Amino acid sequence: MVKALAHEFEDSWVNQESLKFLRRGKYAKTQVNIKHVPEEWSSKSFRCQNGHDFYPDWLAKIPPVSCFKLKSGMFRQATVNTACTVCEAGFDMEIYQPRIRGESAIFGDEAFREVDGKTVLCYSFVGFSGGPKKRRTFKKEFDKAKKYLAPTINPDDWVLHVKDLVGTERRRGIEHLAHLNRDQVIKGLKQVLAVIAKYSASQSLNVYSAISVVKQTRLAGATKLQAQSFAYSAALMRVVSEYTRAGVMPAFYFERTGSDGWAKDLFDGGRLTLLWARLTNGVPVKSPEFVLPTNNFLLEVADSISYVVARELYAVGSRASGKPLNAEFDTKLLGRTRYIWTDAEGGWNNFFGNGFPMAAMFKGTDWERFI
Repeated sequence: MVKALAHEFEDSWVNQESLKFLRRGKYAKTQVNIKHVPEEWSSKSFRCQNGHDFYPDWLAKIPPVSCFKLKSGMFRQATVNTACTVCEAGFDMEIYQPRIRGESAIFGDEAFREVDGKTVLCYSFVGFSGGPKKRRTFKKEFDKAKKYLAPTINPDDWVLHVKDLVGTERRRGIEHLAHLNRDQVIKGLKQVLAVIAKYSASQSLNVYSAISVVKQTRLAGATKLQAQSFAYSAALMRVVSEYTRAGVMPAFYFERTGSDGWAKDLFDGGRLTLLWARLTNGVPVKSPEFVLPTNNFLLEVADSISYVVARELYAVGSRASGKPLNAEFDTKLLGRTRYIWTDAEGGWNNFFGNGFPMAAMFKGTDWERFI
């Protein structure tokens, strides 16, 4: 079929993604490392031709769902083959297919904190769904806040990393920020957060943040990979599900670091599951690209969000360990945010609103009385 349609192919990442696993050995070598299935799917059953109600094996490895961009339009797979987990009878599961409305870039950032013998992991994603004019206004207002912090330099010529600003020694080592004292830093960053809140409140800026607390510090090797994958995939799944359900093709971008391979591998492995076929709603999703921090100002927005969320949880952990600390910034300053977090039983939960739901996350844990 692919050869027959080759002359119709558009030069598009959509086709590159679909053809990726046709390379020799690519499918066999790719491992499925995703462990989390959203409750909305894990609790959903289907009825096979023999009358059995069954729960699919959502994380079973299957060939990827095909989607090709042709000169005549988008060619999409309408069903995916699976089997009844009771009698093994074949079952064709339909794939919801909304009208594709376009593409949207999603920018991600991470923040880790160690406190009270635990590690806080936070992954944040942001995407802008407002029109071009509103996006330009958002950028202008964001730059104005940056200009307060660094008046001697063009906002496009430096990257806002909140950790560099808050940390006195780091700040003193950066020429255009060395003049700032702590009060000025807090005031400037609150201006940045006010801009973020303004656009998240109007739902032009879509903000997602996934948080997990692991009862261990100095994570390394397989333990670190498992913890990272757990939090990262929870945020990723919600972004993918919501965007594709609306007919929008998400394209992911993350700031380049020295250890990006695991995230790409997790993404590739997730693509080879029955769960992915349902999450993506028959809409193409672009594999993540790892870019320089100057690539887009929304990377700075994601950095600001991850810092504020991780810092608030760090403050809770500090108080639990006997060190009084209040976070400089309340997560309510971020405006309307989609939070995804693990509870005391390890289950994932969702909340869309102002302020991180501390009481819900830490109910029944040793941090509960310190929120």
